[in-house]
Amino acid sequence: EISSLCAADRFEEAFTKAVSASDGSVVLFTCKSCDIGTVFSPGGVSIGQPILICLLQQLGAVLVNTADPDDMKIVLQWLQEIAVTIDPNAPDIQRHVASVVQQLLANINAKMSSCDVAFRRPLQTLTQIIRGLL
Repeated sequence: EISSLCAADRFEEAFTKAVSASDGSVVLFTCKSCDIGTVFSPGGVSIGQPILICLLQQLGAVLVNTADPDDMKIVLQWLQEIAVTIDPNAPDIQRHVASVVQQLLANINAKMSSCDVAFRRPLQTLTQIIRGLL
């Protein structure tokens, strides 16, 4: 069902189902199924702020346990896109931003200490972007 929603460019519905599952593998599957360029198109992001904050939180949790390099690249790409797109002052997510960002920073630091050296720089870049949300 999520695949068909992504194929139909119904991203808000696809990601709502994914984050509602509270399963990181479903969120990762959804990210793989949707074209990131279309989701975050310059003409307007196809996902609302509440879903973006949920994705930030759940992909941050996925990040810690991701061992596959291809999955790691996808998670990093999505986290970076979300971080530069999300509006930390949006009234419907404002009160959650600080705690989600703090947890994400902790997850990034944990991952940096145990990951392949090739991912250290992208993780450091992501850290800088994420800090800008506070």
